[in-house]
Amino acid sequence: MSVEDFNNYDPENVTVSFRGVDIKGVAKGTFIKVEREVKTWTKKVGSTGSVTRSRSRDRTGKMTLTLMDGSPSNDLLMAMFLSDELRGDGVGAFQVRDFSGNMRCNCVNAWISEPPKIERAEESGNTVWEFECADLTINAGGNVE
Repeated sequence: MSVEDFNNYDPENVTVSFRGVDIKGVAKGTFIKVEREVKTWTKKVGSTGSVTRSRSRDRTGKMTLTLMDGSPSNDLLMAMFLSDELRGDGVGAFQVRDFSGNMRCNCVNAWISEPPKIERAEESGNTVWEFECADLTINAGGNVE
């Protein structure tokens, strides 16, 4: 195996922040999902097989953050959501970065779309937060030294 075939990944090197505040207490397993609402390119195929592709300028998206139920960031995010619900002051920057490599996702204008669904069980679970993004930039990037 060559050096080019070996990479390191450490979830500790993945940071998440909203409105300048670092989010702590991410859940085990998948704790962040980032996706655009629509495809950048769509295609239209004619009856003879000719293809035209159309570009969408829609850069909206969604970020889904999963925290442990016991994370103190749940209280912070809930306070931000409630303030936004009352005053409309909840729009801010959302950023995900993997310092093990080049992955970065940024949104200057993001907001919490709704309060999380609440579940309780015999053992502690997770709290899932959904953020809407007006201007999502995604760099999937690799893990390079």
